[in-house]
Amino acid sequence: MNYSPYYIINLQVWEGNACKSLYIGGPCSSDENCDHHSKCSENKSCQCEKSYLSFAGETKCERLKTFGEACTSSKECDHVVPLVCSDFQCQCEDPLLVYEPLYRLCVAQLGQICKDKERQLSLHCVQGAICVQRNLNVPAKCACDGAHRISGDNKSCVPNVRH
Repeated sequence: MNYSPYYIINLQVWEGNACKSLYIGGPCSSDENCDHHSKCSENKSCQCEKSYLSFAGETKCERLKTFGEACTSSKECDHVVPLVCSDFQCQCEDPLLVYEPLYRLCVAQLGQICKDKERQLSLHCVQGAICVQRNLNVPAKCACDGAHRISGDNKSCVPNVRH
């Protein structure tokens, strides 16, 4: 008699020496009961690891897509950055912001508002820039720090060169 290594039991499958849940949100008692990129949560159900997501009815966790990757829905894009799907690519939620790969965040460019109490806005600035408030009556804006100067395109900062 030929036995299959897989047996379906209560929406779980017996694989090797442990039951694995067939869907995200399925029951578990330890991480070994969950599939790739999912872990057993405190409420004893398989949940996707950080930077992974499952869609309703899905049986596996998919990696969240990062800036510039192809997408069909904003659900696929990394929401921590935050990114949205625009023109079938993961882009910064605010089109005025730029993606900073060093920080894995969408950040304000030089001269853009980075802090505004009225709008409860607080953003990081491009690399080499800091958020500066020159006058208490106006929102703070991104400006190059002391070790950097404005680049040729006026959008970013480059290190000061000493001769």
